[in-house]
Amino acid sequence: MLTKIKLRLLLFTLPIILSCGCADTLDLPTQPAGQPCSIAIAVNGSSLVTSRTAVEEPDANLSGKQHVTRVQLFIYKQTGENYTCVASEDVKWNHLDGASSGLDSRAMNYTTKYVGYNESESYFFLAVGFDDTFTGDVNNPHFDGANSVAAYGEPNTVVEINSQLSSSSPGIFQLQDDSQTGQMAQSELFAGSEMFTRQEIQTSRTLTRPITLYRRVAGFAGYFKNSPQEIGGQKVDKVVLRLYQGQNTKGYILPKFSPKYNTPNEVPDEEYEDYVTSPSSAPSGWEICAYKMTGTPNDEAFSLSAYMLPVAASVNSKQSTLELAWFATDGTELDKRRILYNPDKKISRSSTGIIDSDTDNPAMHYPIRANHFYRIGSKDNPVDLSGKTSDFYLYIDPIWDEYYGGAMDNDGSVPGLGIDKEWGEHNGGKLDSTTP
Repeated sequence: MLTKIKLRLLLFTLPIILSCGCADTLDLPTQPAGQPCSIAIAVNGSSLVTSRTAVEEPDANLSGKQHVTRVQLFIYKQTGENYTCVASEDVKWNHLDGASSGLDSRAMNYTTKYVGYNESESYFFLAVGFDDTFTGDVNNPHFDGANSVAAYGEPNTVVEINSQLSSSSPGIFQLQDDSQTGQMAQSELFAGSEMFTRQEIQTSRTLTRPITLYRRVAGFAGYFKNSPQEIGGQKVDKVVLRLYQGQNTKGYILPKFSPKYNTPNEVPDEEYEDYVTSPSSAPSGWEICAYKMTGTPNDEAFSLSAYMLPVAASVNSKQSTLELAWFATDGTELDKRRILYNPDKKISRSSTGIIDSDTDNPAMHYPIRANHFYRIGSKDNPVDLSGKTSDFYLYIDPIWDEYYGGAMDNDGSVPGLGIDKEWGEHNGGKLDSTTP
C-alpha cells in the first residue's frame, strides 16, 4: 500500500471548507457495501500566497474568481501496492450560472455511479475542473469545447481507466497536438484529490472532507500606459509579454513537491519543481499575450492578461524569466524591458514597481508557480512606458481577476488574450487577434 510519505508527491492535505462541527457528533447516513458514495466537491478561486510576499491586501475579505463549468471525477481503487483508476464520471457541475464572468468558491455534493467499494480497500478520488463555455439553459447546457477543453482536451481524457498512480503524479495536463499555444492563455485548469478508506465511505465522512480543486495554472495581469509609437524610426506594431523560452505545454495534474513540506506554498522558489519541462517549439510559443498598437490615443493605456502552465526559473545570467518586448510589423524586435521579482520587496497596489537597470540581477531568475497571480503595475497606477527606465518589478497578488474587473479569459472573441476594456481614462484599445 502507498504510504503517506510516498503520496506526498501526489497530493497534499487540503483545507476543509464545509463547517461540519465535531465529527463525533455528526448524524451521518451509513452507506452499505455495494452502494454509491456520496462526496463533496469544492472549487476554490483564491490564490496560494499565505506564506509568500504579496502586494498589500486592501480588504482581507476579497476573494478571487474562478470560471469552472465542467468537473470530472476519477476514482482509484487500492490494488496491492498501488491504486488503479476504476471509474471516470462527469459530476454535472451545477454552478454554471455566472461562471463565464467569474464566481467565488463554489461547492456541491455528488453521488458516484461507481458502487464497487470493498471493505478492505482504500480509494483515491481525483477531480479536475475545466472552464468550457456553453449554449442553452444552465440546466441543459451544450458545451462548446472551448477554453481549457480546446487546449487540453475533454475532461474525461485526462486519466485513462486502468491507469495507475505513479510515484510522482497521477498524470499531466497536455496541450493537444492540434491546439496552439495561444489557447493556453485563456485556459483555466483546476484539480484536487482526497483519500478515503472504505469505513470513511461507509460512514459518509466523505461529505465532511470535500475534494477541493485549486487552480493548476498561473495568472498574469499587466497595466501599462504611454507606450512609444515608434522606436529607432520604426513604427511599433505590438507589445508582447513573453517568457525566456517556449511556454511549457504540459503540467502536473496535482502539485509535485518534496515530502519535507506540507503544502506547495511552503516550497521556496529555489526548490520549486511543480512543472513539466516541455517548451513549445512554435515560432511564437514564448509569447504569453500581446497588445496590438493602433496609433490612436487608446494606446495611452492598455492591459494584458493570460493564464499559463508553471515553468522553471531562467538560468541564463543575462536573461530574465519574463520580458516585455516591442516589435515592428516585420517581426523585428525594437526594444525590451526585463521584468524582475524580489520576494523581499514590499509593495502596495498603488505602485508601478519601476526600477533602475541592472545588468546582472538575481531577481531576474524566478519560477512561474501554479495558482499564483502575478501583477505588473496596477489598474489605478499603470506602468508608464514613455521613460527610459529599463526594468520593472513583478508582484504576486492574492486576488484573482476580481479586483481588476472583467474575466481574464475574455468573452471568447479574441483567441488567447484577455483584457479589461473599460478602465482609467481610456478604453483598453484593440487586441492582436492572431494566435501564435
